[in-house]
Amino acid sequence: MKYIQSKSKKKVMNVINMSQYNISGNYVTIFGELHTTIPLLYDKKLGIGLDEFILDRIRKNKSIKILLEYNPDFNPLTIESNNINEIYRKLYDNNLTSHIIPFDYKYYFINYHDYFKLFNSLEFSKLTKNQIIKCYLDPYFDKSKHHAFNLDMIDYTKDAYNYLYEYLKNIENRLGYLYEDINLPKNKKVYKSNDTLRFELIVNWANLADFFILREILKKQTSEYIIVVGDNHRINMQKILFNFPKLVETSGELFGIYEPEIKRKS
Repeated sequence: MKYIQSKSKKKVMNVINMSQYNISGNYVTIFGELHTTIPLLYDKKLGIGLDEFILDRIRKNKSIKILLEYNPDFNPLTIESNNINEIYRKLYDNNLTSHIIPFDYKYYFINYHDYFKLFNSLEFSKLTKNQIIKCYLDPYFDKSKHHAFNLDMIDYTKDAYNYLYEYLKNIENRLGYLYEDINLPKNKKVYKSNDTLRFELIVNWANLADFFILREILKKQTSEYIIVVGDNHRINMQKILFNFPKLVETSGELFGIYEPEIKRKS
């Protein structure tokens, strides 16, 4: 697949940063945003919204897939992200929602309110040892017994399948280690404070959330993906994808976007 620099002179607005990768023939653009419900205003003479950019890419490439950070059981129009709201609305109005893949499956594992306690040191400190195990450790192991990760070897090259298998195994080992550590006497614990334990849980649940992106973009068919996530999530993906060929990294209002050159059948 050949890549060309976008001919558009306009910037893609309302995103913080962008990373682009070529992953075994799959062309991946990750936009990082601030999750906000504030209406996104910009001078249309200077730039285009992310929703317009995505609509344009779909018109150029009918096989493109758009990965959006929301749970399949949630209404995307109620998500606290104006970008995701506008993208979904734009594609719905154009009968193109079949291109969307929602990937935020963390609430399949843990309760919405329990998840956000991870980001509140005071609330997390109120949890007992048994509550921490029940909320943040048991769900992973319980769901994994019921094929929550759904990997089919036929969809991947051997290397990609092994990578995903080892990726999940690493999460399982780290959470298993937390199981052991949390039950040790305080003087023998590695994670001696609530905050060190809380941070380790945040890291592992972030890595698990990113698995559901990797599960899609590492498939062996050649395709194009656009992913819209919070920028912290994009940064985590950047670390994970460090060893893959990177096409471009930009900051702020974007120039330099590369697009696959689609050969149209005559």
